[in-house]
Amino acid sequence: MADTLPFEFAVVAEPDYGAAEWLTVIRKSEEFGYDALLVTDHLRLRLAAVPALALAAGVSSRIRLGTYVLNSDLRSPALLASEMATVHTLAGGRAVVGLGAGWMRDDYVQAGVELKAGVSRFDRLRAALPKVREVLAAAAAADGTSPPPMLLGGARRRMLELAGQEADIVSLLPPTGPDGPTEYTGMLDDSVEAQLAWVRAGAAGRDVPPRLNHLLWGCFVTQDPAAVTDALARRWGCSPQTVPRLVPYLVGTAEQVAQELLTRRERWGFSLVTVPVRMAAAFVPVMRLLGR
Repeated sequence: MADTLPFEFAVVAEPDYGAAEWLTVIRKSEEFGYDALLVTDHLRLRLAAVPALALAAGVSSRIRLGTYVLNSDLRSPALLASEMATVHTLAGGRAVVGLGAGWMRDDYVQAGVELKAGVSRFDRLRAALPKVREVLAAAAAADGTSPPPMLLGGARRRMLELAGQEADIVSLLPPTGPDGPTEYTGMLDDSVEAQLAWVRAGAAGRDVPPRLNHLLWGCFVTQDPAAVTDALARRWGCSPQTVPRLVPYLVGTAEQVAQELLTRRERWGFSLVTVPVRMAAAFVPVMRLLGR
């Protein structure tokens, strides 16, 4: 994996907003200087992902707009791609298409669809990718733009090898069950080494390797790191000394967080850093220290 790419920064939001709140999120994300605004895709949220991005396309001018990630298991590949191609057109070529195989039990309950075994959902995603690419490429050609980049991510070998082979952006995640994460061992730094090996195996032979996305579940820019560290240790049932090894979290002053991101880029190649929207404002000084 390339480890010298310049940093890019994204905000990820669960679009559980009314119209006015969502417009504020869009505008603030662009004003803060983020490169991308990504939205999750769950049926319990007030706003569906693709219409929320279509609105964002009309009230933003620079920021990329993407999904993190669309559940392809609940959608026709052609319809999914057509909808994201529409966002790409409305945004003047600024879409990012993040796809996943589906995982959250509640989405399937609300959709009235059986949550099948992971291998079945993975196979459906893999089979969908050629049609998704075909539709996106045709729409982009009609617009005279390049197709939107594709983001794939996951925790397990098959998914990360596929992401390394197919995606423009790969996101490494801790393992989760159908109801979310339950323990911390899959978050530890040594797990990332194995995941990166799977991505590299999938990407072998590619002229341009994928960019690596570092999704942060929490980035706590604070003058009192000890208090946050103790709270995270209680949350996950680990020692405070273990918390710095929990890869989805960063805790420290702006200077400490910036240095840790530089270390992680050097060690693992993470260059696209994604922070939760609730922490977007506090993270701005870190971006400034890293050259934004």
